Amino acid sequence: MFRPERDVWYVTGWDVRQYTYCPVIPWVRANYGVEEPPTFSMTLGLEVGRKVKEEVAKRLNLPKPWRFEVRVVDHVRGLSGTIDILAGSRWSL
Repeated sequence: MFRPERDVWYVTGWDVRQYTYCPVIPWVRANYGVEEPPTFSMTLGLEVGRKVKEEVAKRLNLPKPWRFEVRVVDHVRGLSGTIDILAGSRWSL
C-alpha cells in the first residue's frame, strides 16, 4: 500500500512498535512510502461506529465534549498519531 501523504519526519506509535521488532521496517516505511496493509483488528476497530465510542465514553465517565479519531502532531518532538477518544473542553485542536 502506498501512502505518499505521510510525513516521514514524524514518528508514530506504529514506528516505535515495529522498530522494537525490526529497525528496518520503519526505515523502509519512511524512505519508500510503503506501508503494511491494516490488520483484521485494525480494520474492525475503524468500523466501530460512533455510537459504540460514545457508549465507551459514557461508561468511562469522560467529560464532554467528546471527539473521536483525532489526528495529533507534535512539531517540536516530531511525533504524530491518532487519539481514539479525546474528552473535555481544555483541548483546543
